Amino acid sequence: MQALGRMGDRASEALQLLAEIFANKDNKVPVRAAAADAIGEIVKPTENMPLSCREALAEGLNDPALEVQKAASKALGKADLKGGDRFNIFKAQRVHKNQP
Repeated sequence: MQALGRMGDRASEALQLLAEIFANKDNKVPVRAAAADAIGEIVKPTENMPLSCREALAEGLNDPALEVQKAASKALGKADLKGGDRFNIFKAQRVHKNQP
């Protein structure tokens, strides 16, 4: 997965598979974290993250494993998310969710 990340946007066809690997909670934590890292490296040069990747990584922000949370937030930080996407991720991560 590291090799895919180093390929940058030339590996963009692998994004869907990497999102599936990351989202599969049966995979070990280091595997999921490596998938998130690869996603971040692939989208960094193009700044174009598919919806499936954004959704998987956003869900990973709530994962019980800290390594998965860190990798997801790092990958999301490398993408050029639009205002609505950033707001939705922020809203999902709020501590006081019942307050406006």
